Amino acid sequence: MTSFRILILSLVLVGCSSEKQQMETLRTLAIQDLSTQLQLPEGTVFHKETIEISEAKDVAEIEARYIVTCTIQSQSADGNEETRIYTLTYQKIGEGGLDPADYELISFE
Repeated sequence: MTSFRILILSLVLVGCSSEKQQMETLRTLAIQDLSTQLQLPEGTVFHKETIEISEAKDVAEIEARYIVTCTIQSQSADGNEETRIYTLTYQKIGEGGLDPADYELISFE
């Protein structure tokens, strides 16, 4: 019975670890796509708290979709502070979810 509990605990820990790695992969991919789409200079810093990732729950969809929302604060030419929110939608196309190639950017708003 004890070994069964350890096995279940191990599976839960692996699942949580894998999910964290998937979210980190999505975060890294979103930063790359934002930098490219917005033509940001190399070395632009993104803070973890400005990037939110959620899974789109749609019963009709077979593949998982993830919504990444990023809030970027910048300064206009006039010196006014601007806050813009960008939304990136990714479709999971690979099995593992730990490789950026496992996701496809399907919309950028």
